[in-house]
Amino acid sequence: DQYRVPATRLRGVPLGNPDDFARPTDIEFVSGRLVVIDRRSDMMIHVIDAKSGRTLRKFGKKGSGPGEYRGPWAVVPERNSAAFWIFDTSLRRMTRVDVDQDFRRGYYLPGRAFQLAGGVELNSPR
Repeated sequence: DQYRVPATRLRGVPLGNPDDFARPTDIEFVSGRLVVIDRRSDMMIHVIDAKSGRTLRKFGKKGSGPGEYRGPWAVVPERNSAAFWIFDTSLRRMTRVDVDQDFRRGYYLPGRAFQLAGGVELNSPR
């Protein structure tokens, strides 16, 4: 057939436990690990070893307190660091997390925050 495309066998390592994921929304590479956001999972943030595919830690239950999330949307790796930021659109909060620790510190954003083309833009306060 003229429209037939040759098949290529893909190889890889399964990431974490497939039962842990309901609907992943973001994944980033941070200091040799993959950080996955899954808003529908019991624990919304998953840290996975990139080489073995083994889940190292899960954290971030639903809520509004320290280390909790209501609408985690994006993982932003920090340059030259083992830390990353989680942007929570529902709480309008940026949370700094180290790959070896669960929660560092949350920063609330003034005004309205919008996700635009992979970046965050802040508008003036309401």
